[in-house]
Amino acid sequence: MIFHPRNVRGRWVLFSAKVSTATRGARLDSGYWFGRVTMAAVVLLAGCFAVRLASGSNGWASYQSKKTENVRLQQQVEQLQKENEDLEKHINALKHDSAAIEKEAREQLGLARPGETVYVLQQRRPILTAPAPTNATSAKR
Repeated sequence: MIFHPRNVRGRWVLFSAKVSTATRGARLDSGYWFGRVTMAAVVLLAGCFAVRLASGSNGWASYQSKKTENVRLQQQVEQLQKENEDLEKHINALKHDSAAIEKEAREQLGLARPGETVYVLQQRRPILTAPAPTNATSAKR
């Protein structure tokens, strides 16, 4: 049997080289059903592939979440690179600029030059008061 892509009356046919006219009708019908079953199998496989593509561990939803995570991580990398540049500038200033060293010593360590007086202001703490009784608590008594 040879599959021949000749379209006979709208049908794909399966025939051998020597086919009598009496058996041709039966073979055309079997070829007709063969084509239908083949097409149904192809459509079913395509549907299974589409379902697998849409779901699963590496499906479309997973792809979208990984794409979103990639964007978020890229933004985080850019932020950290900017922070690293700022810290490198600060380190470079502390290595070479005496005014930056003095500023850090005053702010972080509370140091002062001889003859200077340092005043440290403490922040006021808010005074906590007891909450006023509500009607619900006074109704229980």
